[in-house]
Amino acid sequence: MSSSSSKWLIGCTIGCAALIVLGVVLGTSGYLFIKGRMRSLEEANTAVSELEKRYGKIRDFSPDPGGAIRPERIKAFLSVRDATAGMRQKLETSFASMSEGMHEAKSGEKPFWSVMRILGKGFGIIPEIGEFHSARARAMLDAGIGMGEYCYIYVVAYYAWLGKSPEDGPDFRLEGGESESIRDQEGEDVRALRRVRMVRQIRQMFLAMLRNQLSQGSEGGSTDVQDSRRKILEAEVAALEKHPDRLPWQDGLPKQIDASLQPFRQQLEASYSAVTNALELGFDSRWRSGTRINNRLPSRR
Repeated sequence: MSSSSSKWLIGCTIGCAALIVLGVVLGTSGYLFIKGRMRSLEEANTAVSELEKRYGKIRDFSPDPGGAIRPERIKAFLSVRDATAGMRQKLETSFASMSEGMHEAKSGEKPFWSVMRILGKGFGIIPEIGEFHSARARAMLDAGIGMGEYCYIYVVAYYAWLGKSPEDGPDFRLEGGESESIRDQEGEDVRALRRVRMVRQIRQMFLAMLRNQLSQGSEGGSTDVQDSRRKILEAEVAALEKHPDRLPWQDGLPKQIDASLQPFRQQLEASYSAVTNALELGFDSRWRSGTRINNRLPSRR
């Protein structure tokens, strides 16, 4: 098979190519196969909906008025990381296998069957993503932490404090939504694209959170200390408003947040997964539409 034919097959969505793979499966059998793949995403939506009912949406979260992150909140975050460590390892293995298959298909060696294996792996990753988000939501409910607080600590601890990058993730584009997908990015900088998307998402998230924090006022310390904290918060909000490509606290964390994280450095460092980073900041019903493989960039809105 020619190289152009191989690229065309890689460019097919899983939904389209599934007609080839499942061509011999008729009637309700095909329906049940697809339904089985999607069940974990539906379960994840149910778990996340329950989480949102209890704690609100991500943008509703407000950091502690005193500025510091209390030790019990970091422990709650870490308990979720511990509970989902096995799922992260499973996804790391699956992503590595998917990446290997993509490179094999591009090499031109047995491209048709390589692409068929990619499609099969893609179908396998879909429920694993759902299982990960479902397990994480259940772990959050058990730990008493909402998605907003989880995302806040994740960004502050891993990106602003430990210097991890929002561009971390598999070497193919992995997203959820009607026009988003697992994509083969031949000739394109996947990490740069991921960073742009992630930073925009994080910026919007933190603008809402820090404004919530400002609306609560400040607690603890003298009036001068409280005024100083407020000015630092206001300056960070202004910087985020002015610079669309800015990460929160990229110039350095406030002293009280830094001091909060110091006792947990080793645990936080050990709990980070660069490969699954792209999945961490939220989950919503757009994942119901599934995941697909495509070699074209989505249209920019």
